[in-house]
Amino acid sequence: MPNLDCFTKWWGPAPDTQLVTFPLNRGNEVFVFATTRQSHWRHESWTTPGDVAELREAYRGFHPEARALLDACDSVLQSALYVRDPLPTWSSGPVTLLGDACTR
Repeated sequence: MPNLDCFTKWWGPAPDTQLVTFPLNRGNEVFVFATTRQSHWRHESWTTPGDVAELREAYRGFHPEARALLDACDSVLQSALYVRDPLPTWSSGPVTLLGDACTR
């Protein structure tokens, strides 16, 4: 099994295909963030169930440790990532928005 106690990133053959993992909850869980271009999918959600077999197929050419990690997944969630124009204003008084909070 891959080294699960540190931040790890694997890059794929295309710049928009990558796999990032890092430990959560003092190492009791592992967060896996996999990106691959899917022009047909546009649903904005962080909780849409995904297809584990489709995920594994998209990463079939990756390092064996990355594939072993995906093989251990019994369920996945999927979400679309978007490149957005920056907001004209990030702050208003004592409040500044950062990260996902800045989407409109």
